[in-house]
This record gives sequence, structure tokens and C-alpha cells, in this order.
Amino acid sequence: MDDLRECYRLLEVDPGASPAAVKRAYRDLVKVWHPDRFTDDPRLQGRAQEKLKQINLAYGKAREAGVIPPPPAAASRRPAPPVWMPGDRPPDDDHEAPGAGAPPPRKRNWQPVLVRVGVSFIVVFQLTVAAAVLWVISTAFSAQQ
Repeated sequence: MDDLRECYRLLEVDPGASPAAVKRAYRDLVKVWHPDRFTDDPRLQGRAQEKLKQINLAYGKAREAGVIPPPPAAASRRPAPPVWMPGDRPPDDDHEAPGAGAPPPRKRNWQPVLVRVGVSFIVVFQLTVAAAVLWVISTAFSAQQ
């Protein structure tokens, strides 16, 4: 029991605090004592690392003791919804309207494509004009000689 009281003391919460309060206190202490906040001072960074190790151990022991419920298992999480692209057909279910619950098709953003086409057109046009100017100069120069 003393071990659990030490965990509460390190997490700076009262014994018997709610799981939400313990979790909130843990997150606050991690923000305060994170070593990346002390990059300019190696001595303080070392102290912060030690303090954060103690905080992490205390939180782990509190979780093992059942003070904090474990995070949900990965298998219990809902899968991400499917991404529907234009032209895709949603699955037909007899009990559901076609496409019900499916996100609307994503619209294609044509702006980057149009910018690339426009830039390509400008480059080709400038090269054509430059070639024509060079041809005129070279014919004028050869006609003078």
C-alpha cells in the first residue's frame, strides 16, 4: 500500500483520486518535466529525465494496481471508413439504400494540374518565340554578309 501512496505522491494527486484526475495529472507532469524543454541546459535536462522516469514508473504502477483502466485494445477499435473515389460503386445492400452511410465521392482538385499545364504552355511558347527570334537574327545576319 505504501508503494501506491508513493505513486500518488509522485503524480501529485490525493490518494483515491479518480482515474481521470490521475491521468490528467500524469499528462500535466509530462508536459512540465519533458527533457526536450531543457535542451539549453544539460544539467536540467538530466534532472528532467530522471523525474520523468519516476513519473512514468509511478503511472505504470498505478495502472498495474488498477487505479487507471488500461487503454482499449487495438482489436476493439473501429476500422476506418472506406475511402470512396469517383467512379466507385458503393456496395448494394438489400436492407440499406445504395450509398447510405458512405461518404460522398471526393472531388478532384484540378488547380495543381491546371497550373502545371499552364506553366508548360508558357515555357513552350517562350521557347518557340526565342527560336523564332534567333532564326530571324541569323537570317538577317547571313543576308548582310
